[in-house]
Formats: sequence, structure tokens, C-alpha cells
Amino acid sequence: RSVDRDRAETLTTEMIDHLQDAADAGECDLDVTLERMIEGYRIRPRATEVTVAEEALRSCGYEPKHILTGGASDANAFRAAGFACVNLADGTERNHEPTERISTDALEGMLEVAIALIEKAGAAPASPGGAG
Repeated sequence: RSVDRDRAETLTTEMIDHLQDAADAGECDLDVTLERMIEGYRIRPRATEVTVAEEALRSCGYEPKHILTGGASDANAFRAAGFACVNLADGTERNHEPTERISTDALEGMLEVAIALIEKAGAAPASPGGAG
């Protein structure tokens, strides 16, 4: 998972090489199948989907902050299919930990944001293919 395709390919090659070395040292055969399932992306700050999300967040009292995560979400798959979208944080705390949680207030806040997104998106010009 990287927004830099060349870096991702370099790291993938290194990992496969290390796996092969370990298998060779143990006198084992190793078959590797590589499947690209997630594609990283960057979006122009003035892309329609970004400005609509910013407007929706501000209308609900949140100040937008652009963060490059390198993580994966449904947005990766949607963008790969040509659907212009952004990934918004939802107030989840302690992501990917056994104690991960989201408060009722955060859920209610994101419901307000979702409604504002629908309203703002309906008034915005279409973004051509999610190009960013």
C-alpha cells in the first residue's frame, strides 16, 4: 500500500527476494503469486471531490486537514473504478487495535457530514473520472 508505485514495486521485490532466500536456506520450494488489489492515489487539493468534502466538513463545524496515509480503504477501489471520491476520517480511536472504538458523538457527527456531503455534491459540478 503506497501512493508511490515505484516504491511499492521495489519493496515488493525485496520482500519476495527475502522470502526466496529464506526458502532456499531451508531447502524449500517457494511459489509466489502477486496480485495487485489496492492502488494508492493522490488527489489534487482543488479537485471537486475534495472541495465538496471540505465544504461539507466546514458546514458541520470541522476544519478539514489533508493527510496522506498510505493506507487502504474502499476509496482505493472506487477511484480505481473511475468513481471520484475521498476518504474521510470518521472519529475512530485506536485504529486496528483490540481497543478500537468510535464514540456515539463521532458517529452522529459523521452522519451530519454524510448528509452535508449529499447536499453539497448535488450542487457541485461533476469531476471528470475522478482525475486527480
